[in-house]
Amino acid sequence: MTYQWGPGGPAFEFEGVFRTENRVLVARAVLLTLLAAAALMLAMSDLRFPSWMSPRLSRLPQGERTPHLLMGLFLLVLAVMDVVRASRQRVSRLLPGQPASLLPPATPSEGISPGAAALVGMLAEGLAVQALPRGEPAGGWQRLLVRLAPSIGAAPWALQDWMERRMAMLALIGGLLPTLALSELLLRQPAGRAVVAGVCITIVVAALLREAWVAAPAPRPRTVGALLALTLVLGLPLGWASGWLPDGATGLLASGGLSLGAACLLGALLVVEALALRAGAVTTDPPLAGGLHPALAQVQIAADPDSVRQEIEREIHLYWVEGIPNRRYARQAGSTESKAGGAPLVASTLEESQPVVRPAAAGGGVTSIGTQRRPWLLALLALSLLLTAMAGLLWGWLVVEQLRRVMPPLGMGAAAVLVVLAGGHALRVAHLLWSRVEMESRLLWLEADAVPASGGGAEPAAAARAAVKPPAPGTPVVRLRWSVAHARSVCYLAGEHRLGDRCLLELTADEATARRSALSVQQFAEKLFAAGGSTPSPPRPAAPPRPPRAPEPASLPPADRRFCVACGQAIAARARFCPTCGAYQQDR
Repeated sequence: MTYQWGPGGPAFEFEGVFRTENRVLVARAVLLTLLAAAALMLAMSDLRFPSWMSPRLSRLPQGERTPHLLMGLFLLVLAVMDVVRASRQRVSRLLPGQPASLLPPATPSEGISPGAAALVGMLAEGLAVQALPRGEPAGGWQRLLVRLAPSIGAAPWALQDWMERRMAMLALIGGLLPTLALSELLLRQPAGRAVVAGVCITIVVAALLREAWVAAPAPRPRTVGALLALTLVLGLPLGWASGWLPDGATGLLASGGLSLGAACLLGALLVVEALALRAGAVTTDPPLAGGLHPALAQVQIAADPDSVRQEIEREIHLYWVEGIPNRRYARQAGSTESKAGGAPLVASTLEESQPVVRPAAAGGGVTSIGTQRRPWLLALLALSLLLTAMAGLLWGWLVVEQLRRVMPPLGMGAAAVLVVLAGGHALRVAHLLWSRVEMESRLLWLEADAVPASGGGAEPAAAARAAVKPPAPGTPVVRLRWSVAHARSVCYLAGEHRLGDRCLLELTADEATARRSALSVQQFAEKLFAAGGSTPSPPRPAAPPRPPRAPEPASLPPADRRFCVACGQAIAARARFCPTCGAYQQDR
């Protein structure tokens, strides 16, 4: 893992996420290049067969070479696209703010994020795992997906959206196949069957282009049903009306091979979508179950609340990863409200460190596909190569029949082109599943409240473990509770990184780290309080309002410091993040 700094912070880069997919992309590009070379040779040179073969096979008609030229150029374009895509996928990048947070961030006005109480209950009290707020799914395929994968409801939104797209595409293809079969049974004219096949091909290609280029949710079941009904209602009448077309148009439709091409395309895509849906169902992870055994570190600090807050902020900075501030889900500081026990709250914080990619157990990569998921994904990649080779065989069959003058030149051309497109879809459909990675982070929760010095005997065990002397009479005492847990989560790098695209898989308490942080805050807060005096200093008088500052001339250098846009504390002029609240400072 490497990272580089940009205008918005560090961007993490990872290699090997799409290693297997890139290898198949290159292999398919080589296969397409060979097929393109063969097609271009057919279009640009004369064929010379052995003398024992029939003389009519010795030369390809000059007027029938144009399809080979177009096919060769088409295959070359596809090969270049595969190579370009493989080169772009060599390195995956996580931009600032990625991956998605578990909860919405806490704002300075609110202070507590929705759902933070569930995490606090798990970290502090060991409550059972509760569902974090993520919203509702946009599609309407949840009932069918739950039957296929019972744990799909706890999966990231990226996987759920992808599964809904696969279900919608499978339903669309499954509905178009009966329409194509009805046209073969009810329509006697080849031109009419070609018209219905052309309508089916247009709908499928439009659906594939929409999925590839339009960032929209999967169509709902009603939309798919309405589209199938419209195809059946309009396609068959158009097939019947094709008999009124001129003879030249009907002959061109009959010789185009659209019926065979539509059958090959729908059959290949049906197998591809079924395999993809099965791969997605196996990819779902079981939801986080059970509860977390609370491992709280409790100490009592003989210091004033201001010193404790200052040392808490310094200790929290040690949890930053590569200088990136923690993700703050709850923050309450200096609250005048009292808790249930009557003690005023000094500070309460729930934060998560920057999630980093967890290296895979083997292979040197960062993906974590697993032994159960990988065979289905490899089957899709092998199917893409198989379909590409089948397209080459279909085009070779076209050449043989073309030389023998048995069938029109375009009889198998449409089938070969559509099978190549189906092979490309089989290679790209599982792109999201290959980007599955597991992330590691640390969840931190702390709470500090001020108690009288006489209340120190309420927790003798904590005081004994901390090995501290009882505070002097009149010295303020702050009780600090600190909890740390290691979180293992899952996300998809190819997703949108929105709220809900990362889900928890495991929580493990870390009592040693929590105790070390609590004792560190206790030690330095007491030293800071002792250096400032044995008793708290009186409050400062309110400063008189300052007159408005005169505008500085443009020639003067900028000030040595500025103020945080979130909390208002003074920070360095070139600081990117506030050391007090961790808010990102935009350039002004």
